[in-house]
Amino acid sequence: MSTYRALKGYSIKKVSENPANPKEGQIWYNSTTSRIKVQQSLAGAWVSSNAKLRLSEGPATIGSQTGMVAVGGYAPGGHTNAVDEYNGTTYSVAANYPSTNYAGQGGGTSTAGIIAGGNQTGSTFLNGSYTWDGSSWTSAPNINKARNGCATSIGTATAALIHGGYDNASPLAGRDETEEFNGTSWSEQNDLSTGRSHGGSGGTQTAGIYFCGETTNTGTFNTRCPNTTEEYDGTSWSGGGTVPGNFTRLNGSGLQTACFRIGGASPSVVSTTDYYNGSSWASAAALGTAQNWASSGGTGANDSIIGGGRGSSTYTSVTQEYSNPQVTTRSVDVS
Repeated sequence: MSTYRALKGYSIKKVSENPANPKEGQIWYNSTTSRIKVQQSLAGAWVSSNAKLRLSEGPATIGSQTGMVAVGGYAPGGHTNAVDEYNGTTYSVAANYPSTNYAGQGGGTSTAGIIAGGNQTGSTFLNGSYTWDGSSWTSAPNINKARNGCATSIGTATAALIHGGYDNASPLAGRDETEEFNGTSWSEQNDLSTGRSHGGSGGTQTAGIYFCGETTNTGTFNTRCPNTTEEYDGTSWSGGGTVPGNFTRLNGSGLQTACFRIGGASPSVVSTTDYYNGSSWASAAALGTAQNWASSGGTGANDSIIGGGRGSSTYTSVTQEYSNPQVTTRSVDVS
C-alpha cells in the first residue's frame, strides 16, 4: 500500500528561505532557521492609547484614529465647551467651541469638520452649526430643527448629514427629521422610518447608516431601544440588518458597508462590539474597557477610535483604537 508521503510528498514543504508571497494558511519548514512557519491571519483587536485630557460624556466628534476632535459634552461640573484634539498619539487642548454643547453631531476630519445641534443647558437645545479648520471655529448656517442626541460622526464638512435626536418635548420622543448640509445651507430630507436618539451611525451623506438608540426615555429598555438598522442612499431611508442586541448611548464608526457598533448601554455599560458588512451584523472584538457615550470616529471600520465618555460606573479617560486584522508569517513551536 502506498503511503501519503509516496503519493503527495512531504506534507510540509522544506525550503531554505520563506516564500515570497505565501498564502494564508500555508505551512512550510525553513531549513535555514530550522523553524516551521505558517502564514496566519491575526484577528483585529482594540488597543489602549493615551488618555483623553478632560472628562465628559456625550461629546460631539470629528475625525478618525489618526486625528480626532472631541467637542464639549457633559462634564463632572456640568455642560462644557472644552475641546480635546487627538493627533493619532496624544491629546492636546484645542480652541473652545463657541458655546457649551452636549450631544451634538459631527462630521468631517480633524482639519475640516462641522458640528451641529446639541444641548447648551438642560432645557436649551441648539440649532447652530460651526465649521472647524484645524485651529478655529467659524459660524455656519443653522439646522432647521434644534436637537441633541443625534447620530455620531457622519459625512464631511461640506456634505454632512444630521438625523434623529431629542428636542425639549416631555416625555422625550426620538425625532425622525433628516437634514443635509451642502457647504452653504441645511435642507430637510426624507425622515427616518423610526424616530430615535442616542444611536450609532457611520458613512457618508449618500450612503449613511443609523442603528439602535432609543425612541423615548420611558418604558422598558428593550421596548424603547430598538435593535434595528436604517440605511440612507442620499434620498431616503430603508431597513438594514438586525443588530444582535439592544443598545443606547453607543458609538458607531465606519461606512455603510463596513461599520462598528462600539460599546454602549444594554442597559448596563458593555465592552462588546459588532461589525456590519452591509447586510448583516456579527460579533466582533471586544473593547478592553467598557465605554458608552464617548467620542468616536473613523473613515472606515479599520481606523476606528473611541475615547472618554463613561465606563461601568463613572467618567473615563480611556482611549482605544482598533488594530485591523493582519496576515503575517509566524513561527510554530513544537515539542
